[in-house]
Amino acid sequence: MSEIFRVTFFGHRNFCQSDKYEEQVQKLLREIVSTHEYVEFLVGNNGGFDSFISGQIRKMKKDFSAKNYSHILVLPYINNSASNSEYDFERLYDETEVSNRTIGVYSKYAIPERNKDMIERCDLAIFYVVAHFGGAYKAYIHALKKEKIIINLAEVTNGL
Repeated sequence: MSEIFRVTFFGHRNFCQSDKYEEQVQKLLREIVSTHEYVEFLVGNNGGFDSFISGQIRKMKKDFSAKNYSHILVLPYINNSASNSEYDFERLYDETEVSNRTIGVYSKYAIPERNKDMIERCDLAIFYVVAHFGGAYKAYIHALKKEKIIINLAEVTNGL
């Protein structure tokens, strides 16, 4: 059985993508899949950064020959809009799952619990955090507490 390396992503809902982030993320994604036997990319679907990352994973899948990874959407819960989008999920992601940690959790708290689950399962957490508030920041703090390997793209790209 392959050794699985799990990577998760968190960033601000109002993230604005640019060429410098696309280049940086493509380089990072390719390095990750090139240096690990098998990679699971765990992503959410809750805003600008999530959309950007998923787009970059799909771009890599199209442009890069490595196939030793999967693109997994981790939902906090199933709702009517999610079930109506089942076709889109199948088209856009290799797998879709609902976090085990959110079963029976009131929907208001499901996203933060899903985020904690994703952090605790990952080997590497990639962030775009510039503000000291919000869900991405709380996930960042949780990753620090769990002593995860962290890359904050906001800090990496500021030096470019």
